[in-house]
Amino acid sequence: VMVVSLSLFMKLVIEKKYSISGGMPSIHSVIAFSIWTAISVFTFNEFPVISMLVFILAFWVAQSRVLRGIHKPAEVIIGGIIGIFLTTLFFQLLWRW
Repeated sequence: VMVVSLSLFMKLVIEKKYSISGGMPSIHSVIAFSIWTAISVFTFNEFPVISMLVFILAFWVAQSRVLRGIHKPAEVIIGGIIGIFLTTLFFQLLWRW
């Protein structure tokens, strides 16, 4: 919820309008790579294959947004980076408390 909220806020600030279709950043990529990061935190040491499979799914989500012409490659790459960053930040803050 936090990642989606911050991503929508960033999209609103960057584009100055409320549109969830296209534009910077790709919310679908943010969510997909956020899920991959969260799953990797819990499964990578014992089951790295699960992390790899979820990464492939996240990559396919980002790729499909580009192939459909909804986003440019830079928008999904930045969306993926934001998703990874925000989820990592969330877990870092959670573990400090």
